[in-house]
Amino acid sequence: MSQVAAPFTAGASATGYLYQCRYALKLLLGRLNLNDMSAELSVEKFDDISFDHNNAPVEMIQTKHRHHAAPDLTDSSADLWKTLRVWAEGLKAGRFHLPQTSLVIVTTATCQSGSAAACLRHGNGRDAKKALRLINAARNAMTGTTLEPARTAFAALSRAEQGLLVSAITVVDASPDINATTSAIRTALGRPVHSDHMAAFIERLEGWWFGQLIVRLSGAVSAPIRATELDAHIDELRETFRLDALPIDYASGPPPDLGFPIDDGSRFVRQLALVGLLRQRLAQAITDYQRAYAQRSRWLRDNLLMAKQLDAYDDQLVSDWLWRFQAMEQDTDGVTEAAALERTGRSLYETLLANPRTIRTNCTEAYVGRGSYHCLADMQTPRVGWHRDYQARIT
Repeated sequence: MSQVAAPFTAGASATGYLYQCRYALKLLLGRLNLNDMSAELSVEKFDDISFDHNNAPVEMIQTKHRHHAAPDLTDSSADLWKTLRVWAEGLKAGRFHLPQTSLVIVTTATCQSGSAAACLRHGNGRDAKKALRLINAARNAMTGTTLEPARTAFAALSRAEQGLLVSAITVVDASPDINATTSAIRTALGRPVHSDHMAAFIERLEGWWFGQLIVRLSGAVSAPIRATELDAHIDELRETFRLDALPIDYASGPPPDLGFPIDDGSRFVRQLALVGLLRQRLAQAITDYQRAYAQRSRWLRDNLLMAKQLDAYDDQLVSDWLWRFQAMEQDTDGVTEAAALERTGRSLYETLLANPRTIRTNCTEAYVGRGSYHCLADMQTPRVGWHRDYQARIT
């Protein structure tokens, strides 16, 4: 049975906003490629997207994303008139000045042949005077109340202001949609890493990018995103994709949800209980397990690490553990006191997890090693244990 979309779904508006954010990354990458290291970009400050200088907009960009077959952009289109209203009211209020500010409409729609929007494309066919005539003709011919505030805002401008406004506008139509914008980002990046790893690289770059936008949209940071910041992060991220490194994705923030419960019945938790680990330290161990489990899975999923390489790392961890565990077994031979066995097991745990072996030379995040030990302790037949008698007591 076919499914019908809910009449009040927020999907289209959410997609439009995500498109705006993703397109902003594409634009700033474009400035980097032009070696414009002074570029500063804001989202939802002066407009959907803006390039700023000294806290004033020098380029303001409106993005319009349409889901299905892109409609023509006509002289009476809501997308055109809603944008004209925003800019007309902004000009009247002095939020930007002309001709110092460029105005851009980026849309996945296509300009209707002979329309005002078509006259405002960049290139030989550009004719701002004709576009103004068509816009005013459409304003006089349009009826209805939906776009009346937009028509009123444009009419409130003087003839000279209307001319300056329309002359400042460039329409970029038939733009790539939200999915195709990823390809545009990939092209703009060139080849910072091996082609097999580009999807994983872009995913992490976008994660950082959206994080930067969030702190600014929330008001925690007021400064624009600078081209130099983006350039530095790309360099930093590239380093984590080297053969002697791996990207770290879960070093901060809440631990990832693994989709299954972790409680007192989990084998690695029971192992830690055998050596008397306190609850507050157990909480950190659970966090390390969650982060390492998710990280190892993501490396494999992104083809940044082969299963046999991860197996080899686990074998090394087990080898490090076995050497110390056998020494503990010898030292506690004949010991039956429960408290003493807890102490020696806890000492083994603390010694190994204080400085665990790294998976690669330049991948030194501690949760990887610590959490990997917990993964090994959590197996149905645990490969490591902390208490001398863990094999008999963990079934």
